[in-house]
Amino acid sequence: MKAQPSAIALDFGTTNIKAGILFDNGVLGSVKSLPAPPVTGNGLMRESDPSLYLETAIRMLHMLRAEVPKDTPLGIAAQRSSFLLWNRQSGQPLTKLLSWQDRRAASWCEAHTSSAGTIRAITGLVPSPHYVGPKLAYLCENNTKVAQGFKSGDMLWGTLETFLIWNLTHGEWYQTDLSMAGRSLMADIKTGSWSSDLLKLYHLDSVSMPEIRSTCEYTTLKGRKICFSSAADQAAAVMSILKPGDNAALVTMGTGLFVFRLLNQDCGIDTLLKQASENYAGYLLGPLPVQAGATPPCFCLEGSINTASDMPEHAGEMSPNHSRSDSSKDFFCIPDAAGIGAPHWKPEVSTVFSEDISGLSDLDTLQLMHEGMVFRIREIMEDIFDGTIPETVYITGGRTTNRYLCEALAACLGKPVHRIASNDAALTGVACLAAGRTSSYSASTEIVQNPPHLAYFFEKYHRWKEWLTSIVS
Repeated sequence: MKAQPSAIALDFGTTNIKAGILFDNGVLGSVKSLPAPPVTGNGLMRESDPSLYLETAIRMLHMLRAEVPKDTPLGIAAQRSSFLLWNRQSGQPLTKLLSWQDRRAASWCEAHTSSAGTIRAITGLVPSPHYVGPKLAYLCENNTKVAQGFKSGDMLWGTLETFLIWNLTHGEWYQTDLSMAGRSLMADIKTGSWSSDLLKLYHLDSVSMPEIRSTCEYTTLKGRKICFSSAADQAAAVMSILKPGDNAALVTMGTGLFVFRLLNQDCGIDTLLKQASENYAGYLLGPLPVQAGATPPCFCLEGSINTASDMPEHAGEMSPNHSRSDSSKDFFCIPDAAGIGAPHWKPEVSTVFSEDISGLSDLDTLQLMHEGMVFRIREIMEDIFDGTIPETVYITGGRTTNRYLCEALAACLGKPVHRIASNDAALTGVACLAAGRTSSYSASTEIVQNPPHLAYFFEKYHRWKEWLTSIVS
């Protein structure tokens, strides 16, 4: 029997916008990908065109809708912390899309360091200018049009999935889910609601906020039964791969790099928050998507490496040959191009090299940056797994097409890594949420072995870590 569509899905990435169809045999097919609007900006500002995001998404959904029944559920995954402002009446964007890479709120965060403990206790996050809350506060304090627009009620804010759903429902649904709200630095993850104390801190206490709803919602709109499932892209990927009780890590390797550990939920959220604050300082505690009528959300620990696509020219067309030795033994790199992320959180410091690299070739520079990525992954993994490397390490994302990077990570960890055959974990995860089914990648992984000729990574990591300490201390 021919497989039938269970859901369609859309993934708002930083580099690409993807869409596909999940069939009832669990296979994701008809996957389409178009370039995302470019992120531009100088200094701390990073922006892109929200209208192009919307137009591209709607065009891709129209293409997929022609292949499925009209009531097929829709899943939407979105990049976290990227948002825009738009006019409530016209629906027209009033700002660019402020990227998660944007750090214009750095000065605001520095001026409110005394609130860091309160913010951490409520949100599970370490305050950073990458998040929506500080950036909205910065805009309110530095742009009178924004402050007046919020005060009059004419202005709405939202992440990309909120903006898309608002448009698809002609303004009837103004919503997000906890996995997205939980990355805004404004949500109380204990209650699953916006924190009144934090909204006041950000000058948003009288502002219309998107309703935090279940990840998957069914309704009837204009006589048509519809289902929207929306979730944070990384959270959807975690749900589709990691399972409770597994001694496993997930590393997502896209425009940014993220390391995840699924936590034991039996101790309760209060204990998890205390453990995160006391034992995992500098790391993030976040909720995963929640189905309608489900039990409270699962939580995961996360370490982020803010590595945007800041590579040498033509780096996308080149890859270090994975038989290369260490060509730059005394050179080290911190690759975080959008400010050093977890657990150090130094947004003012980005892409640091230990020596002048002007004499190095592009290939050697790229190899150094790849080394830095691999070393940062191990640093985070050891921290969130209490000094150990977990039994199983899954890797997924566009960067895993680089064989050298995968083998280098296996060498640095001293064990094989499991590469997810598909680079569409977030797309699959949110499609499964919309279809009301679970996902498993156990049958579609490639084991990348620890190659002996890259053994130098294991030793060089310790020298790199000593150098890193001198930079961030």
